[in-house]
Amino acid sequence: MTDQRRDLVGWLQETLVTDSGFRAFQLRIDREYDAFYEDEKYWANLLGVRVVHSLLNELLEHFDEQISEDEWLNLKWNMGHASARPHVQAAYLWVKEGYSKQKAIGKH
Repeated sequence: MTDQRRDLVGWLQETLVTDSGFRAFQLRIDREYDAFYEDEKYWANLLGVRVVHSLLNELLEHFDEQISEDEWLNLKWNMGHASARPHVQAAYLWVKEGYSKQKAIGKH
């Protein structure tokens, strides 16, 4: 796990434990995203941007051979779960153009 993802996971876990409003909002993302008001979707999508940036940066590190095989397996697992969340899907559409297409398809 890279430092960026470790920091994100730590922040997320601590915030979920200490902030009941945030915890309720996180739970609503999976259950009610399609019914969110525009500002709620914006908030959710910004949380998704944090997740997507972290995952894509780590994916680039994989392509640059900077992470171990175990880290790669963990990253694939995390990408699979994260990509199923609606706010992460929306965030990916926002940020994908900012990343190398050649590295994204495995060309060096």
